[in-house]
Amino acid sequence: MKRYLAALLLGLILLAASAVVWAFVGQVSFGRDSTQLAVTRIPGPLGVNVALETLSSSDREATLDAIAAAGFGWIRQRFDWNAIEAQPGDSNWQTWDAIVDGAAARGLEVVAVLDGAPAWARLPEDTANPLAPPARRADFGNFAAAVAQRYGDRLRFYQIWDEPNIAPHWGSRFVDAADYAGLLREATVQVRGVDSDAVIVAAALAPNVEAGGLNQSDLAFLSDLYQAGGASWFDLAAAQPYGFDLSPDDPPDPA
Repeated sequence: MKRYLAALLLGLILLAASAVVWAFVGQVSFGRDSTQLAVTRIPGPLGVNVALETLSSSDREATLDAIAAAGFGWIRQRFDWNAIEAQPGDSNWQTWDAIVDGAAARGLEVVAVLDGAPAWARLPEDTANPLAPPARRADFGNFAAAVAQRYGDRLRFYQIWDEPNIAPHWGSRFVDAADYAGLLREATVQVRGVDSDAVIVAAALAPNVEAGGLNQSDLAFLSDLYQAGGASWFDLAAAQPYGFDLSPDDPPDPA
């Protein structure tokens, strides 16, 4: 039986000129063939992209209060592997504990974006790039499992990496949907090994019109991801609907 999504709309309005919007249309297949996904307890459909780890404790609490008071139901928060595990095996969760607890206390659903390999886990040529992927997928899988182990009772949505179709998010190497599919698979297997109810969100893709190399069109990258079998390893696709130099009020190009 194909995996279907039961909710009609899950959107995140991102405040820093970016956004992730997902359309959950009943009876729309996302390529999984094994089980049926029942997304329940959906809060309000709108949310905000946040970077709460950059705020002081008091500012973080005030920001969460403001988000909840405004009626938002979601926050999309980066879980920066580089900041959490700067040295292998030595993890500092304090800031993210406060973020997850604060969101839960206000009834906010968290979309946890897992990315940002620490220097020890990157390729030598990517040592100075905190957005680069890891040299070894297993290291990232271990981190993803640790996140699920620590927060699985309060998290449901895990987004695996961010914008792997553009530099610098794929390091100094050329972007490669099949390579990302391997990273996605590793993280998904590890997360689901800890939290079988986890909902896996593919990385949000950055819109562009380039053919490949350091950057690849989001549509072409998504197509290549499916060709590489990546659809077996995520439940939801995500996008970054940047408007390039156009405003939201500009009409679509009929061409």
